[in-house]
This record gives sequence, structure tokens and C-alpha cells, in this order.
Amino acid sequence: MSMNFNYSKKKSIAVLELSSSGIKTISACPFHVKKHYDLSKFSDDRKEIFNLFDLIDENLYINEEKFKTDILPKIVKFYQLIMRSRSPQAFYVVATGYYRNTKNGDEIIGQVNDAIADISKSRNFSVEILSKEKESKLSFISWYSTNQLFPEKLNFTKDWFTKNSIGINIDIGGSTIEISFLNDINDFTNTLSFYTEVTKKSHLLAQKENVSIEEVERVISSVGEFVLNSLSIQYTRIYSISFCVVTGSSISSFNNVLFDEPKIILETKNLLMPLALLKSQLSKSKTFTHQERVEIYKQLISVSILKGILGFLKIETFYINNANLRIGCYYDMLFKLRDNRNPYN
Repeated sequence: MSMNFNYSKKKSIAVLELSSSGIKTISACPFHVKKHYDLSKFSDDRKEIFNLFDLIDENLYINEEKFKTDILPKIVKFYQLIMRSRSPQAFYVVATGYYRNTKNGDEIIGQVNDAIADISKSRNFSVEILSKEKESKLSFISWYSTNQLFPEKLNFTKDWFTKNSIGINIDIGGSTIEISFLNDINDFTNTLSFYTEVTKKSHLLAQKENVSIEEVERVISSVGEFVLNSLSIQYTRIYSISFCVVTGSSISSFNNVLFDEPKIILETKNLLMPLALLKSQLSKSKTFTHQERVEIYKQLISVSILKGILGFLKIETFYINNANLRIGCYYDMLFKLRDNRNPYN
């Protein structure tokens, strides 16, 4: 596919994310995001929430017919909305977690690519299932590119990596958790991915009328033990850890709800009180909508797992990423377009 990558500060760059919980989009012109930490400058922040796990059978196959009739038209609609209003110079459609872990994810994404190609006048788009390494890297780029801590000419590797030290990037998603051990800012080859299905487990809990705290604790313990057992097998601590970044919508929403001003750095021990507050909300769960209960369970499970990971790795403080994967995709494309490179490679 031949593409023209003439960079323009005045033409939009767009991202459409296919996640475990639905379709999410953003776009922006480069000159609109000069204040890189001002996340409000992004446009087309649209979402269509649905449960992809409802289409996945016990053998990890997505129902292709149901996807074609129920989901694909929504994806095409979101793509067309941005194409008509923005005509972006680059448009990246990325799929995460479930699409990577299901056995026919490539065929499903092939449907998406063909449907977009059929209606698109522009050839400046790409449709891709992200590898675990690339998904983690893009979440990290979203933090690195929007952080108020960093001056313009920061030598990140020199200032943040010391001898015999590594950085940790943790991306807690609705279907998977990625943990990367970083020797420098560009090397994400040492990335672990754990298939946790937090969103699905939260929906199953929210569907029940009476859920005891013991049942919730059993779910948390089951997922936590799986992650920590797998992590202990694959990780040997031979380095000091110089920093840790944590990304995930459940973590950032937890941060926004529980603090008057969203934090950019937290102490691991400070998670104890917010976890207690989340658990106390379960006593009032009958007054909440189904989706509100789902969000409480997602936050409780996600934050509990995070606390376990941080404890295992002996991490006392961590940075919260208030950006997201789509913003990471945006900046990754922007940097490449500035150099007249293919924004999707």
C-alpha cells in the first residue's frame, strides 16, 4: 500500500482503539497539543461500550458472524465520523488484549481492514493487532509524552536509568496485564503478558444480586495468585528498580475519584485506605446501576492486583499515567511523521 507521509501541523492524526470493553477514538492536530500535558486538547474522544467477551466461546474463538453484524458496523461508523470531519493525515486502528489472545483474532481484524478499505477514499490508515511489547510501549509513550515532570531536553536514559537498574512499566487492561522490564526507553523486548479477564469477572460479579465480600476476595485472590505465580517464575530480581509507571483506565479513574486532584505519583502503602473505601461501597451496591457496580469491581480487582505486583517487586512509589493507549499511539505517529517516516511501523 503506497502512502504519502507529508507531515502537517494543521492536519489531524487519529486513533481508533478496539479494546476488551468497546471502541474508543481520539484525534488532534499537532499544533493543538503544544502543551503536551493538557489532555483536554484531544478531540473526538468517543466511546462505544460493549463486552467483546460475550462473543468469545470457551475455545477462545470470536463469533465471526456476530462480530460482522453487531460490531463491525459500529467500527465503520466511528471511522467515517472522523474521516468526514477531520480527513486525518494518518489514521491508526489498533486492537488489544482479547483480539491478540483469541485464536481467530487475525481473521476478525482482517474483516475490519477490508470494511475500512471498502469505504475509505484515503489510503493513509493501518489496522493492526498490537503485540504485547508494542501495547506496553505505546502505553509508556503516552506517559512519557504527556508528563509535566519532564523538561524539553531531558536525557531520559541518562537521568532515569542508573547502573544495574531497570524501569518497570505496568499496563493494567480489561483483559490482560502487561509488565515490561526496561533497560532503556526503547527496549520493550522483556515484556510479560497475563490473561486476566478483569472486565469479564467484574461483569459476572455485578450480575449477581447478593455478592459477599468473601466471594469478591476469592476472585481477587485467584487472579492475583495467577499473576504473581507467573511473575515469580519469569522474573528474577538482579537489578534495582529506578522507577515504575502504571497505566490503565481502572487505575486512572480510581485516582480521579478518590483524590481531589489526580496524583502523578503515589506510595504503594497509600493504596490500603482507598481499597478499604472501595470495599465499603459494596455494601451500597444495590443502589447502583449495573455499570456502576462493574466499575467498582474493576477498580477493586485491578488495584488489588496492582498492590500485589508492587509488593512482590518491592516497589514503594510509582507514577500514575493519566493518559491512555490512544494518546501513546498519537504521539508515536506524530514523532514518526515529523521525520517523514511511516507512522505505523
